[in-house]
Amino acid sequence: MNRAEYNDLMKNVMNILENPNGNFGKKFMTGNPDTDAEILKNAEMMAAVALIAVDEYYSFLTKAAFEGNVEDEI
Repeated sequence: MNRAEYNDLMKNVMNILENPNGNFGKKFMTGNPDTDAEILKNAEMMAAVALIAVDEYYSFLTKAAFEGNVEDEI
C-alpha cells in the first residue's frame, strides 16, 4: 500500500469511527467532546498500527506466493 492509499483508507476508517450512530460510536463514544476527541485520537493510532500490520502481512503473503512457497509459510 502506498502513502496515498494508506491516507485514503485511514480517512475512510476515521469517518466510520467518528459516526456517533455507528457501531464504534454507540459502544465507545460518551457525548463529551473532550473525552470523545481523546477516544478518537487513540482509535486513530490503533487503526494506523492495524493497517500497517495488515499491509506487512499481505506483502509477506505476496512474496511467499511469488517465490512459490505459500503452503510452507502459512
